[in-house]
Amino acid sequence: MDTSRFADSRTEIAILDFHATMAWRNITAISFLLGRFGDSLILPELSRPMTAGERTVFTCFGWLDVIHPCMDHIKARLRMNVGAEIFEHSMRLQIISTVFDALRIPSDETYEADFFSVSGHTSIHQAVDRHGMTDRM
Repeated sequence: MDTSRFADSRTEIAILDFHATMAWRNITAISFLLGRFGDSLILPELSRPMTAGERTVFTCFGWLDVIHPCMDHIKARLRMNVGAEIFEHSMRLQIISTVFDALRIPSDETYEADFFSVSGHTSIHQAVDRHGMTDRM
């Protein structure tokens, strides 16, 4: 995994219609906040939105953690918490592909990806490695 381009929270990945901004990273893991940029704040004490300027307001809808390399047969792990609309299978596969490309994780790497929301949880697993080996029965 190559996280060198993520020097600070201003570096982002476009994932579906979200912006993933780096929250933290270490040698084998990186975490992103998932949200959208806007130009206004809505505060309870104001009768109308307060304009703050283009792309100055980040509304966070969830998070994404990526760990690679892991020391067992499964080399990459993704955990994502965002709305239930991400539970369409094609969207989940697109997220995995986008993240792998952005972090330069080989596309044929073994992985487990867990997607969480308030209403449920689903997973996608690629347990067969590039040599045709698996740790599953």
